[in-house]
Amino acid sequence: INRHQTYIRALKTKKVNIELGIFKEKYSKCYLCKKRLKRFEEKETDVAIAAKMFELFHNEKVDHITLVTGDTDLIPAIKTCKILYNKDTSVLFPYKRSNDAYKKHVAKAIKIKGDRYEKHQFEPAITESSEKIIKKPKSW
Repeated sequence: INRHQTYIRALKTKKVNIELGIFKEKYSKCYLCKKRLKRFEEKETDVAIAAKMFELFHNEKVDHITLVTGDTDLIPAIKTCKILYNKDTSVLFPYKRSNDAYKKHVAKAIKIKGDRYEKHQFEPAITESSEKIIKKPKSW
């Protein structure tokens, strides 16, 4: 959680508009130790992304949308945007992920190579508007 919160703060210093998702508590039982474990499960993310796509195309704010995903749950939204607005979508697959199901539905499908992550990471220290320093964790 701390690493994620730090990342969100770093994005804000670069003027990235952050839209946070919803996480719901979920309990499961460990099959080994039989203890009840609390987990968090993201909810509504795909629907929120689809709704934003429709909003942007409908209001003519963009001509093209590029999604960074490998999740096929967004294919129906992509197909519907093409039908309703005649607008194209592309997909960038995170490192070591891809999905052939996208091929016939998007203008472009591009795999992000591992070295791209290193080239485009934040610098080791970022100064927030409050003059507080954000230090990049080693695990990013």
